[in-house]
Amino acid sequence: MIQDIRKFVKAFVSNAALEDAYEARRRIVLNKNNRSAMTVLVVGGILLGILAFVGGMIFIDRDSRGYLESRNRVQILDLLATDWKLAQIRGCSGKDVDCLPLDFTTVGEPQAVSRKDILNLNLTGEDTQYLRLQFTVPSTAWKNLSEYLTLAVSLPNMNYNKALVYLNGQMQRRFFLSRPIYFPLETKPLADSPLVVDLLIESLPTKPFKLGLSRPLFISTQHELEKFYENELLKTSGRGDWIALVSRITLALFAIALFLLVDSSSESLGLALFMGFEALGIAVKQNWLPLSTLGPWWDLFAASLFTNLGLIFRLYFFVNLARIGAGSISRWLTVGLLWAFPMALYAMMSANKPASAYPHFLNISSFVIGCAGIIICMRSYLFIHRMDLRWRRMALLSAAVANIPSLLISLKFIAPEIPLANEWLDPLNNLHFNSGFILALSAFFNISSLENRVRALTAAQTKAKQLEMELELGRSVQTQQLRTPSLPSGLTVDYYQSAASYVSGDTFFCHWDENGKVFTALLNDVTGHGVQAALKATICNVMADLLWAERGSSKHRTINDSMIKSYHQMIGRYLNDRFQMRDIHSICGFEFLPEEGLLTFYRANAPFPILIQPPSDPSSSDFVKVLSVPLKHAEVTTLKLNPGAIIILMSDGINFSSRENANIIRKLESAIGNHHKVDLEVDDVKKMIVDLTSVNGAHIDDDKTLFIFRWQPHAAAKVARVSA
Repeated sequence: MIQDIRKFVKAFVSNAALEDAYEARRRIVLNKNNRSAMTVLVVGGILLGILAFVGGMIFIDRDSRGYLESRNRVQILDLLATDWKLAQIRGCSGKDVDCLPLDFTTVGEPQAVSRKDILNLNLTGEDTQYLRLQFTVPSTAWKNLSEYLTLAVSLPNMNYNKALVYLNGQMQRRFFLSRPIYFPLETKPLADSPLVVDLLIESLPTKPFKLGLSRPLFISTQHELEKFYENELLKTSGRGDWIALVSRITLALFAIALFLLVDSSSESLGLALFMGFEALGIAVKQNWLPLSTLGPWWDLFAASLFTNLGLIFRLYFFVNLARIGAGSISRWLTVGLLWAFPMALYAMMSANKPASAYPHFLNISSFVIGCAGIIICMRSYLFIHRMDLRWRRMALLSAAVANIPSLLISLKFIAPEIPLANEWLDPLNNLHFNSGFILALSAFFNISSLENRVRALTAAQTKAKQLEMELELGRSVQTQQLRTPSLPSGLTVDYYQSAASYVSGDTFFCHWDENGKVFTALLNDVTGHGVQAALKATICNVMADLLWAERGSSKHRTINDSMIKSYHQMIGRYLNDRFQMRDIHSICGFEFLPEEGLLTFYRANAPFPILIQPPSDPSSSDFVKVLSVPLKHAEVTTLKLNPGAIIILMSDGINFSSRENANIIRKLESAIGNHHKVDLEVDDVKKMIVDLTSVNGAHIDDDKTLFIFRWQPHAAAKVARVSA
């Protein structure tokens, strides 16, 4: 991780380092599908959380009491259980009389009344009237909120002209024209004390006093009070931040769908993650995901956790959009949790208390990541500004611009003394809420060439299919080359070939010289795999065909006339001279004279052949031997074959180690047992070796070729067909 950070920093000061970072990322993400099990699990979890919010929206109670009951830092006071008192202030009534404020000590003591009496109070008339309304809140009613330094008391909705509020005899605030009545209180001086609230109310003939039912009496934290009145405002206006918040959540759903269904690039993954985490944070903070049911502070913990994870993955989005990093998603999740988890714990423990520094930490983090995002995007923009990458430049520029409003909002919170005109705050807030659309737009710019990419991929797929057809034709041609001649009675061959990739760099050649009565078999293996190796192998076969056709039928040859060594030298010179590179040509072959039972072996750079040799005298007590023939490199070796002998030639794709050679010999010995003759046919031998290789050599990515020859005097000739 430290090395990644070092490379990241170096890319900012050096164009060469930035170009290396671009190239490294290109190699890493080339043909990489970011829809791994981990990313799909994380993004799918975010999607389920957001869908839970969308489903929960149906059941969210939009009236005031329902909203307050869903909050866990609100205590609703039962109006029926509250002690109410009422007194009409005498001696201060009449037209055009303003008796407020009054000397509170001169106002008469109110009398206990029921809430029903207050609701049915009739103050119609032609004169202005004044009332004293008093209620008492016992300390037990707000004890669970007493750990906060300050709380707020909100009264039911009322119809009035003027109102003065007193708490325990001390004037708090005055209100006009039926505005919502609420006031703060410090909890420390009032610990274990009841709250005695007095209201002096002015009732006009045109605006008589009336106690309403739409808003309950409650005590809450200051933050919850602000959220409540914000919710009330949104209900009446139908506009404001609520629309922006829901839009952000909707956009997060779109970003997740974009990644899961359309584009699996790192940029789309970053967009889905950071917008998804921010959407979950918004939903929990607004209590749209009711996590408060898990405990009194878990909604604060979850909201902070998701919000801070959203900040970390916002940076992940910028880094991938600028294409100067492609770190593992698991690393980013680890770093994100290491940052977000302590922040969430602190947010839960401080719980929006006035002394909490959490809002400062959050805004500082947002400011730092916003600055980093602008710097990263602009650095990459300057690097590619002269390249023909119009959409990339637009993506980087729009991402940088989208960061500016949130940057200024965070800066204003961190340093309130910074001069910023009030008329700019509302536009900045609106831009901040809608910056997600601009960030999403930057990702769309980045994938705006999707149609061209699809067209290019389609063309590439068509070309790949054409190449596949050509390779299939090449394999068919190569298979046609692997043919065996008509053999006399007593000679049997069989073979197997499996190419690592369509066509093989292994090939074999066999020839029966009718005039010279010589059988020749060669197994060639040239360097590499695929088409280039197959072409060289074909050259080897063509040259062998020409050489043995020209020289092999000239006369009746003896065993000392073996041409394999000279053929190997000729092929080596041709390949090295023509292709101007050192080619390792492996060859193993033999020439056999059936009339004499003599065989000349030749091997160079190839695995040792295996010989199954029956005893020379079938009536003797000797058993069949299975042995590896230890041939010297690039030298001719002469052997005497006994009737019924089998010779096995293999490329290194089959006989790839001394251990595998021993495994093959043990397998053959086990199949033959203690017998005096070979009861196996060549196809039985082939099947045993192929089955063994398919188990032990399945991991070997190499061409595999097997050639089997058997000498059975006076037996009918058998020629097996190719199997692959």
